[in-house]
Amino acid sequence: MAGNLFSNYFLDEGIALQTGWGIDPAALVAAREQVAGLIADFAGRAAPSEANTERDLIDPLLALLGWRFSVQERRAGGGAATCPITCCS
Repeated sequence: MAGNLFSNYFLDEGIALQTGWGIDPAALVAAREQVAGLIADFAGRAAPSEANTERDLIDPLLALLGWRFSVQERRAGGGAATCPITCCS
């Protein structure tokens, strides 16, 4: 148990008692199907670039999880952004 952030009781049972934990089973099935569709579509690609991976897989997955995000713009001097995605849920 040493070094664990949460107790086994909390992870196994206690978390289900927390407010907002309820998950609509139909919504969960729909989300799983959407994720499976994204992954299946992406798995069929030969060699997607980083930009395509971000646009066609990562961004939709983050949106599905309810994350709001924005792509950072290039710096005024033309240099690349240090972090391509800023996530803020």
